[in-house]
Amino acid sequence: MLDGYYEYNFNRPPGRANDLRAYDVLGNVFSINQADLVFALDPDVTAKRRYGVRLDLQFGQATETLQGNPSTSHVRISIEISSRLTVHM
Repeated sequence: MLDGYYEYNFNRPPGRANDLRAYDVLGNVFSINQADLVFALDPDVTAKRRYGVRLDLQFGQATETLQGNPSTSHVRISIEISSRLTVHM
């Protein structure tokens, strides 16, 4: 996923700084709000693989603002107990 935008401020503030804004802090600029890259290996009982792993890599302004880090990653491990029960950690 890629989320981007172009912000234009008709007021033309000094230094292009948009006051009281969380994400779009600069005016008259292209920005990447958030980019995600996901790697996933799902559980597959027919292939005798009862485990799964998912790695989410995130980058952008929204990631930095919401999670306090300009780039972050999340790992999710899935274990399929049976065809009706999967545990996610």
